[in-house]
Amino acid sequence: MTGRTQLVELVEDDDSRSARRTGRWSGTDAEAHRDEGSPVTPDAPGPEPGDRARVWVRRHWRWLVPSVAVVVAALVVTQGAVDAQERARLARLAAVPGVLAPVDRDLSVLWRADARTGTAVQQGAEIGDRVVAVLEDADDDSLGVVAIDVRTGRQAWRTPVERPARLPGPADQAQQLYAYCSTARHGDGLVAVCGATQQAQIVTQQPPTSLWVLDPADGTVLARRTVPGAAAYTIAGPDLVVATSVAGTGADRSWRVVASDAVTGAKHWTFTTPATRITSPYPQSTAPPDEAWAVPGLGATADGGVLVTSDRHVWELSSSGRVERSLDLPQYSWVDSIRGGLLFSSVYGATSSSHAGTIVLRDGTTVPTDDVSGYLTADDGSVPEMTFTVAAGDTGLAGITGRLVATGAPVWTHAGAIQSGLLLGGRLYLAQADGVVALDARTGEVLWRLETDYSVRQVGTDGNALLVPGPTARLTALSLGSGQRLWTRDLGPDVAGPGNPAWTVQQLEVDGRFHEVVGWNDDGSIVFLG
Repeated sequence: MTGRTQLVELVEDDDSRSARRTGRWSGTDAEAHRDEGSPVTPDAPGPEPGDRARVWVRRHWRWLVPSVAVVVAALVVTQGAVDAQERARLARLAAVPGVLAPVDRDLSVLWRADARTGTAVQQGAEIGDRVVAVLEDADDDSLGVVAIDVRTGRQAWRTPVERPARLPGPADQAQQLYAYCSTARHGDGLVAVCGATQQAQIVTQQPPTSLWVLDPADGTVLARRTVPGAAAYTIAGPDLVVATSVAGTGADRSWRVVASDAVTGAKHWTFTTPATRITSPYPQSTAPPDEAWAVPGLGATADGGVLVTSDRHVWELSSSGRVERSLDLPQYSWVDSIRGGLLFSSVYGATSSSHAGTIVLRDGTTVPTDDVSGYLTADDGSVPEMTFTVAAGDTGLAGITGRLVATGAPVWTHAGAIQSGLLLGGRLYLAQADGVVALDARTGEVLWRLETDYSVRQVGTDGNALLVPGPTARLTALSLGSGQRLWTRDLGPDVAGPGNPAWTVQQLEVDGRFHEVVGWNDDGSIVFLG
């Protein structure tokens, strides 16, 4: 039989390969190799750490590779979830009135306009990526409503509208137009509501107001309205709300309040106030009031309701016209709607040393206070159980108090010459005469403070940082969490424009009336930055 050579595969484990390479063995392995006559060098140096690591990786690669892949995938998923949460947070904040579009240190001039356009824009309304405003033509004084792209400054459209009639009075007296735009809800979006009225130094009767309701997409006029001069009006949600006088006896007046859809004119509800005694709007006057000037106060609440104020009484109406609260007021007072659905009655001429006002709780309970109503330029709705009032000093606001919405009771007080403030993520950020401070909105605890060598007039935010304007259009971004300076930009030369010194810059505006950072110059010209 023919003999064959049989191939035999030798399997060498990692330890054997390592030992063979280094000449170092241990235990029975060394004895076995002595028997086989293999050279053994017991004192030879062991493998280097790098060699051991490579040996370990080769031995375990079959499970190591999938494990690493799992860890990497988990990190990617985690980071993706964090990024998604941050995007969702910023998207929610973008819908909060007063929060700016993203701002970074590379912001520059988007566009600039002269004083005529600047005046119109100042009274305009930002809807989406456009500012809608009433603008007089520089050549022929014709009137039009325009939409200006906030990124480029170009007019997207212009709709001619009729100029309100001149007021009766001396033929040679100067008259000027007062115009403005606001918004009303319509369907899932907004429409522009623009109004104009004539103003003059000598007026024998209040002028009527011309209103135009326009589609912000293309400037189509959806409705035209005229509000009588001796009437008050406001926009509440989708409604145009108008209050007109009902005939009374002597100084007694009642008011008919009608809410109708701003676009269609469909009447939603009507409310007529009981008759109230009308006194002069001027505390020093003892003359009976002129019927033409007996106009009620009318304002919208945060939830779409309406406040109707007639001399010494206020009615709070819901968005359906139902009376929510009815209160007697001191003479010469006015009423604001403040945070938490509360009302605040303030008295004309009140000082910090006298009774300044009254907080009205949801159930109608009144809480007297020496404070006056506070105002936040941005409020994300966090800490709903708290509301805030401010102390009035001889030269301005002298402190802020956090109060419980349920009772009006003070929880904490922070002293300081406060200029403005905003609420974000449970923190109050305050602009003060000596710097910026961040407070815990529930406890009043000072979380951080930044002192400045100038009076901080306002603070703003884009949700990523706190934005603090300084003199000559210097803008500083601070960390919301720690107050650390993130960056500072001197925008004075950019805002002033070529050939103009930086001291001609009036201010930077970051209080959120526009979604962009806006610069104003002494001559009334305007600059949008982004």
